[in-house]
Amino acid sequence: MSEEKLLQTLIRIQDEICVTISLNTHRTHPDNLNDRIKIKNLIKEAVDRLLEKYDKREVANLIAELEHLEQEIDVNYNLESLHLFVSNTVSEVFKSSWETNQEGVHISGNFAVRPVVKEI
Repeated sequence: MSEEKLLQTLIRIQDEICVTISLNTHRTHPDNLNDRIKIKNLIKEAVDRLLEKYDKREVANLIAELEHLEQEIDVNYNLESLHLFVSNTVSEVFKSSWETNQEGVHISGNFAVRPVVKEI
């Protein structure tokens, strides 16, 4: 999906819970091995925050999708940063050639789309 289409899709989403995970990554080995740990820790933080704020049944699909994305990401093909966008209707992984200054987990009613805008 192109950056423009991804941005339009993410902006239109009006789900109650939208999770954005952003992190800086490494292009080369062995530094990229640390990216797998970083991804796992940020997804764990997102799951913990979701369970703290919402009922487990309400966020079960989001948690399952986050865990699925964790397994799907190949750290050997990262660029400068990685962004995960997950809601009940969207599940996207976006690799950016720009570093992010907003590393971490963002949970709200919309996605943190600044990295996509920056890439465009």
